[in-house]
Amino acid sequence: MGKLPPCMAACPIRTDARRYVQAIALGNFEESLRVLYEVNPIPAVCGRICSRPCEDACRRGTVDEPVAICHLKRFVADNADIALEMPPIKYPEKIAVIGSGPAGLTCAYELRKLGYAVKIFEGEPFAGGMLRMGIPLYRLPRSVLDKEIEKLKTFGIEIETGKEVDSRFTIADLLEEYQAVFLAVGAAKNVTLNIEGVNLPEVYQGVDFLKRVNQGERPDLGNKVVVVGGGNTAIDSARMAKRIAMSEVVLIYRRSKDEMPADPKEIEEAEAEGVKVMTLISPIKITKEKGELKIECVEMELGAPDESGRPRVSPVENSNFKIPATSVILAIGQVLEMRFSRGKVEIKKGLIQVDPATMMTNWIGVFAGGDGVTGPSTVVEAMAQGRKAGISIHSFLRGIDLSSLLPPAEPAPQIAFHVREKITRSPRIKMPSIPLKERIKSFDEIEKGYSIKEAIKEAQRCLNCMAAAEVNPQLCLGCLTCIRTCPYKVPSLLDSGIAYISPENCQACGLCVTECPAKAISFSFLPEEHFVREVRKQARNNGGIVGVFCVYNSYAAAHSLPGIGYPCLGKISLNSLLQSFGPGIKKILMVGCPEENCHFHSGSRRAHKRINYLKNFLPEMGMNENIIQFHQIEDPEGSFYLERLKEITDDSR
Repeated sequence: MGKLPPCMAACPIRTDARRYVQAIALGNFEESLRVLYEVNPIPAVCGRICSRPCEDACRRGTVDEPVAICHLKRFVADNADIALEMPPIKYPEKIAVIGSGPAGLTCAYELRKLGYAVKIFEGEPFAGGMLRMGIPLYRLPRSVLDKEIEKLKTFGIEIETGKEVDSRFTIADLLEEYQAVFLAVGAAKNVTLNIEGVNLPEVYQGVDFLKRVNQGERPDLGNKVVVVGGGNTAIDSARMAKRIAMSEVVLIYRRSKDEMPADPKEIEEAEAEGVKVMTLISPIKITKEKGELKIECVEMELGAPDESGRPRVSPVENSNFKIPATSVILAIGQVLEMRFSRGKVEIKKGLIQVDPATMMTNWIGVFAGGDGVTGPSTVVEAMAQGRKAGISIHSFLRGIDLSSLLPPAEPAPQIAFHVREKITRSPRIKMPSIPLKERIKSFDEIEKGYSIKEAIKEAQRCLNCMAAAEVNPQLCLGCLTCIRTCPYKVPSLLDSGIAYISPENCQACGLCVTECPAKAISFSFLPEEHFVREVRKQARNNGGIVGVFCVYNSYAAAHSLPGIGYPCLGKISLNSLLQSFGPGIKKILMVGCPEENCHFHSGSRRAHKRINYLKNFLPEMGMNENIIQFHQIEDPEGSFYLERLKEITDDSR
């Protein structure tokens, strides 16, 4: 596969974030959603709850802030729609999937795309697994999840709810009808503390608490809730309790905040909402005195790392103290519910054992993935396990080498300092959300989503990593034009006298492509023929009148303006302009950025110079030089463009 954009390499399911973000930047939302559906069956869900490893890897973060890749995923999933056509059944084998959480849905989707008949069996009355039962409503409205699941049904995935694999309905029974089984049973059984008082009626188990609240219950928690744990379940429980009790909520964790496994953003949100986080504390007893709970705790201290890499903890002698509470929520972890196994699937330490390369268990034809294999993890990690298992099942059934289906991926290195310093700084667009004082009064979704203007502007912050210009050594003259042209000083000259453009550092401005006199440089992103094709297409649809605008200038209207939105007019070569003057072309209006605001520093100036040069020769070609007009104007809303285009249209009638 070679080097990938870091965002794609960091994504557990290999979402091509660069492509879908660039499609948003061009206002092509349907194409963006199409890219997402290549690997992701639930983009609207992921756009709300993903742990965003892509953003941690985003090279824009070394310039200012990472691109809001996750928010953009949510935007396009909410604002575009494409039909998922049911693929034909290509293979005779049928596959059963046990569990309809993220791992099960993704495995079923991958197999259905490949051409298999797939059926999901879900023990609960509704599909979604822990997405439905464990994720708070203020993070994931159930209407969003329902819509995603219904779309998967139209894709040909059959889902039967209320069908639990147990002593009456076994894996062996399934293997009589299905040629492979994927276990996506999750890890939804609570781990509890082995201390006095855990069975008191005021003591709740984390997962059970989340399920009850998500099903509409509102238990009486009293005026002081103590949550024990440091993972996402604990944070979600604390934030839910805050909304129910509207009173004091304290979260205690036995290690420091640095070791908390919960998403740091979620911890930050919890504290902003008033949850008090106390660390290096462990409960040793829960008692009830005069109708009030007392949680006896001991202070903890960190030691050497354990087998997980986290510091060991040990109690501090004579540090006991008590915390009063009206209710306690224990959220210290989850393990596998083992009723499905019947002793035939190997399980160790509460986890299903699989071959990490193939995801197959010790039972031939039975695969597993998700939290039941890894323990509680993120949604996207569970999806990655499901996708890998789906591909592995295909390999198993078809006898295909699995390594050819799952090639390793190497992320591109960081941008060179001299290039990074030349990239224009641009702040990340903040996600609109419900005010803090209002959000804790209800379970309404906190984040409101980007507007079209906000999404396009944020998408344009993407550096388009690895979409680099390439040099053909057979054509290169070694004339140094690309070196003089590049505003980022990326090209260099090899000892052979041939130009070299580093794909890790190229910023995809395209200026070297348009200026190279030998046509030795090509650009896969928006190649030259794209512009000519789009001009002729618009000319046919608009009576010979063609409008072209820089999307970096008209970001607010790139989705809706009539004409061709281009990411910098400097990408359009003189040759492309000449080829576009075909039959039926009456007028071409081009609107670029002011030179001082050009996204690529010199693209607008070069486009202007190129068009002026062309206008000198148009009369010799039998054309009026005014057939093409160029304007540089700061007009983010596109009003000038629309007015000028209307004038040109009226003049040409």
